[in-house]
Amino acid sequence: MHINALRQSTVLPVLSLLIGLLGLGFPTFAQLNDPAAEELLSKVSQKYRAYKSFRVSFSRTVEEAGGDKVKNLDMKGEVTVSGNKFNLRTGDQVIYCNGTTLWTHITSSKEVNVADYEPSSDEISPGEIFMLYQKGYRYIMMGEVKSGKETLQIVDLQPDDKTKEFFKIRIYLDKTTLAIRRWIVFERGSNNQQIFSVSSFTPNVPLEPALFAFDKAKHPGVKVIDLR
Repeated sequence: MHINALRQSTVLPVLSLLIGLLGLGFPTFAQLNDPAAEELLSKVSQKYRAYKSFRVSFSRTVEEAGGDKVKNLDMKGEVTVSGNKFNLRTGDQVIYCNGTTLWTHITSSKEVNVADYEPSSDEISPGEIFMLYQKGYRYIMMGEVKSGKETLQIVDLQPDDKTKEFFKIRIYLDKTTLAIRRWIVFERGSNNQQIFSVSSFTPNVPLEPALFAFDKAKHPGVKVIDLR
């Protein structure tokens, strides 16, 4: 989902997953891409890019560097993605994006903000989490961990750009199905961790034409604030 958009309110910041091996840092050789990690991430990317669309239900928690949970930042949500289009629902907020325009609908205040969709370099769109390793990231395998009956493979991604608001993303993948189970975004400076967990994943969901654009006619009484 994208991080900045999800963090614009305490009710929101995006998908993905974990808590495990938080004490591990990058080995000194992490500056070189790991061939095993590259092979795994390539398979994952091919798997998800083959879907015409997908829907993910997720939860997000935030932990401070010491492990304490940040209160009032828990959230659950659902995101539907098709290419560069997405519909993100969480709390009292619905974000529509048709690839060029972004509508942020705050249902409790009956307002919708309209803006051009111009993701910054710090934003991670819902469709990009599966291809991050191809865009200026170094990556390395960090081993495996058991989670119930599943064996999860762990990959760390570290951005080349040191000005990004996060310094690492850790992804947990089902070793058998290659499904993304959870991921953690490590924030730069604060060292807080945004932990995203996937509760359900549905590929190739049917898409309604209006899913990725706000329809004012279907929301009478909603004030439209055009920021373009």
